[in-house]
Amino acid sequence: TGVSDEDVCRATVADSDSCERLIDDYTRNLFGNVDCKKLIDTCFLPVCLRNQDELVAFICLHDRPNIPSIPSSDWTSWARNLYNLKASIPYNTLWIHLAGWDNRYTYTFLSPILRHTFLTCTSVEHILLVIPPNTTYTSWLDGKGTRLIPAGFYDANKVQTLYLILRQHFVTKYKIRRAVEEDNDDLTPLIYANSARLQNIYGEFYIAEMITRHQNSGRQLIVAEYNDNAVAVLCLNEVLNEPLLNEEFELAPFYGLRKSHLDDNVYDLIRPSSITGLLSDGAERELTSLVNILQLEEAEASYGSSVEQEANHSDVDYFINVPSVDLSTKAASDVTHSSKTSNAFSGMMLSSNDYQAHLFAERKAEVDLEEECTPPEFPPFTRIPTPVYHGDINAFTLELAVSHPDHESETIPLLLQAAFECFPERDYCILSIPSTCPPFPLLNLFVRVAPRATSTYPHELYLLHRNSVLSTLETRQAAVPDIEEVQEFIENIPVAHTFIDNFLAAICEEDDFESYLLTSENKIVGVAVIRQENENEYLNNHYNVNEWINEEYHKDDGRALLIHLVLSPIFQRQSQFFLREILRLSDYTVLFYRISSADLSSATRDRPLCGILDYLFPLRPRHLPEFPNIRSYQEFKVIEKIAPFTVYLTTINLCTLRYIEINTKIVVIGSSDTALAFLMGLIHSPRTLYKANFSNVTVVSPHGLSYDKPNKILSRFFVQRSTFNYQHIQMDTLKTYVNEVNGVLTKIDRKNKCIVINEDSTLSYDLLFIMCGKQFQKPIMSGNKKHPISRFPENVFLINTQMDANNALGQLKRLSMRKCKSEHRYR
Repeated sequence: TGVSDEDVCRATVADSDSCERLIDDYTRNLFGNVDCKKLIDTCFLPVCLRNQDELVAFICLHDRPNIPSIPSSDWTSWARNLYNLKASIPYNTLWIHLAGWDNRYTYTFLSPILRHTFLTCTSVEHILLVIPPNTTYTSWLDGKGTRLIPAGFYDANKVQTLYLILRQHFVTKYKIRRAVEEDNDDLTPLIYANSARLQNIYGEFYIAEMITRHQNSGRQLIVAEYNDNAVAVLCLNEVLNEPLLNEEFELAPFYGLRKSHLDDNVYDLIRPSSITGLLSDGAERELTSLVNILQLEEAEASYGSSVEQEANHSDVDYFINVPSVDLSTKAASDVTHSSKTSNAFSGMMLSSNDYQAHLFAERKAEVDLEEECTPPEFPPFTRIPTPVYHGDINAFTLELAVSHPDHESETIPLLLQAAFECFPERDYCILSIPSTCPPFPLLNLFVRVAPRATSTYPHELYLLHRNSVLSTLETRQAAVPDIEEVQEFIENIPVAHTFIDNFLAAICEEDDFESYLLTSENKIVGVAVIRQENENEYLNNHYNVNEWINEEYHKDDGRALLIHLVLSPIFQRQSQFFLREILRLSDYTVLFYRISSADLSSATRDRPLCGILDYLFPLRPRHLPEFPNIRSYQEFKVIEKIAPFTVYLTTINLCTLRYIEINTKIVVIGSSDTALAFLMGLIHSPRTLYKANFSNVTVVSPHGLSYDKPNKILSRFFVQRSTFNYQHIQMDTLKTYVNEVNGVLTKIDRKNKCIVINEDSTLSYDLLFIMCGKQFQKPIMSGNKKHPISRFPENVFLINTQMDANNALGQLKRLSMRKCKSEHRYR
């Protein structure tokens, strides 16, 4: 039975038994005595071939040669010096570590697997196989590539050789050109099969008319031709509404889609001082000498510290619930300059600073409290200023992208490369799609732009920079000559002093730090600092680490902690390459990343947040028993209590999982136990063949995800029906993926698919889930007689949230103090 690349899929550990049955003596002589199950779990890309649900062949591909004597961090020099492989680099090369096949498919299994691999890994150009000496039976490789002999040797059977397989032999050849009038007959039916809208509006010859009659419209059409037929087309337009896009989206990291100009008003941050001469200072190097902190940051820090002192003074004081933000793209927006203030409260996704200013504001749906227990008033939040750019437009629009289903995965990347040749003076290609649009392969090349806090734009914005598709990436360890360029790269990043200290420690080989750089055309576009993970026992006990990795294959000395990672936003899609290269160069197998509660607020944050959390895998916290009556229980690591933090991880194998971004606007009303369970189930999806990320999840609740520090008295106000508590929420990654809107739902507009919050703010949705939980409310008086509206007596409380319990406990405390004063007065 014939097989094709459509029968190829990713192999998992569950397939290991079937794969082991395909290993014979020839395979062992070629690859050695390899642990098949371990290799499938740890290699870069394991793929298998199935014929009617029967696994008939498999291959394990890795990012390094399967020669123990060759260091994984420096195999390129070995391949270049011995085999003259100058074009093979880690960015475009994979190595076959193990292969097995059913003898019925000896001469047919390899081609579909190789074709599938080249189509899946678009950057891979070479696949190499190490052939040991005295290996004569290689007929299964005939016609697939070229056998390379080391320099100075002539007999391939008596020396170790390499078998080189090139991408160009397994992908379809296309002719990329501009569209002509005759392409109308091919393109119109192709477009009509996907959408009939254009033909219904403009007729059957709109492609020909666009090419001949409207040549000055700013549009360009490019097609991919196969067998004299146009099988794919892109329609590009030089016109875009740049002011609207800058008003609705966070385009500052992309310089507003314009060229630089002397008159640009971009609200530059104060740049850090030079760090060139710090290497000679030794221990006298100070963090504060590296960065000049903005006055706004100082004000936020002082405000945060005063609030923290007030919160720690008593268990019944007011706590600030730090809202979640889009950490991957909005971290830089936490530090802004003051602008014209606005008293309007928006129900859209607000920033952290906006929430802190409005958290204690009086809301119409809340019960009025005593004047003495009303928190102090805070100044209204400042609206984030929109940068003003005066340079030329630096982007073009992708209006239409259509391809035949059999050619989509191959033609679209080629057409996008050609698109930048149509606009050689512009660097960005943008497209806009509805939030309800299902994921499709084209989006895997584009970077999603975060909407502004008050944006009401109904579509999602994606962009692509020319360097992300036309340049070659390389990762290497940082060195002393890189200090000045790294300083220039991070000059606009807030709270970078800790990053600089750790980076310099890595350069000086201090404190077990290591630093790695991602470069594009010899320019630094990413910096990472790691060190060995020393809290493996605590992580294993408090988090479900074994959901993602097998502890037998990932020992404690092979686990690292990612301290800092700063990556240019235009290369966000290449973050998985950067992560796996860090693991290869450092010889670690697992990379952890932690976020503490202090990292979620600009007032307490002391480092830049990692901008690629979407590509890391969150760990679920474990539910551990507590033994409060045992005095020495704190001595055991299993139940040791420290400040809670969230944990993410990744491995080389996980870096190759297919990434799917779902932009559907999901709005959850309430933060009940049911809502929390729903959100955690949404985020912590079981391990599959892809990683799904929900980018538009919002929770609407009067106090957000309000779980305060443990308090025995406050816990008596509620009936505990679940395991959710302060410790669990702080250890879970919920606040990273969920936006919080503090408010009360007052109206649902189902026709326009939006809700009204606090009677004056709107929030649009695609899917609405109402999970308020059981709410206690003031009883309605029976009868027709209307009584004047009165407040509750001072000793009657309506408790639905922990904030209500806080207020009630504070009022009880004041009543008790008043009674004590009264008794003391009459004695």
